[in-house]
Amino acid sequence: EHVIEVPCIGRVGIEHMLDCLARGAEGVLLMCRDQATCPSGPGGRLGEERAVVIDNLCASIGLGRGRVRYLKPEPGLGAPAAALVQFKAGLSPTPLKSPLDPVTQSIPGLDRALRVITQLRQRPELTPVLPNNLKDIFKPIDNESDTLLYLGDLPDLDLLLSLIMKEWRLDEIFMNAAEMLRQRDIRVQPVFTVQGINASSASRVVTFCPSSIPGLKRDVERITIGSLSGIKPSRSGPADCSFKFRISQPKRRELLSKLQGSGRSLACSCPHELAQYKLLTRQGTWLGAISNEPVMAFSEVVRLTHGD
Repeated sequence: EHVIEVPCIGRVGIEHMLDCLARGAEGVLLMCRDQATCPSGPGGRLGEERAVVIDNLCASIGLGRGRVRYLKPEPGLGAPAAALVQFKAGLSPTPLKSPLDPVTQSIPGLDRALRVITQLRQRPELTPVLPNNLKDIFKPIDNESDTLLYLGDLPDLDLLLSLIMKEWRLDEIFMNAAEMLRQRDIRVQPVFTVQGINASSASRVVTFCPSSIPGLKRDVERITIGSLSGIKPSRSGPADCSFKFRISQPKRRELLSKLQGSGRSLACSCPHELAQYKLLTRQGTWLGAISNEPVMAFSEVVRLTHGD
């Protein structure tokens, strides 16, 4: 019922759009007259890129497609208002039964977006689906399988990373995992949440991260991608399965020390750990020239199996 007008859509982050949808808004419309003549530089382009990513996120979460749209209105003073009327007419009611509790404002940017997505995924009225880029990778999905593949927030993290890292995505990790499962004739059904695991009748779950899963039923056997590939648990303790888009200086120094001290390509046992290093050493940063590039441990096993 209410329209919030913002002078430049480049200022509207993914977290702002998710906040609106999580509070019960049926949609977010981003309008830009002309990117080429925009006085705010790349604002229109940023808005268009974010609209594509959040549309994929909304579809995967279960909110449905078309709730966020980028549009270039026709010429004329009344064109934006007409575009808004048309957009609202095509929206369906939000599937959320009640607004989400607000996420603390102290969490900034994409970290805030990831937190909101995690909370939305826990809503029972939303039916999550695989993002388009993962449907072919995990196809066919065996809905009758007694084994689940716990994805957690990895698909969401992958989509958010696409906004700031064009050279690397998590797709390779997913493809290697799918290939290894096929080699071992393990048919799986992907699941996003612990609630989804506990609500199923599955007897075992395959996870990407070696750390424990809080709240998992005790009668569900848990095996890791690493153990399936023959990698033994690290003696130094469990992998760091946390990830932050905004890395603190102490954490940055810790990661850099570990990366430079490895002496060779650092083998990560958790996709979150690898993604953190990839973010730290992405193109355009002074760490981008580091030669001992981190890799995913089980992915290296898959490559050796193929002889690549």
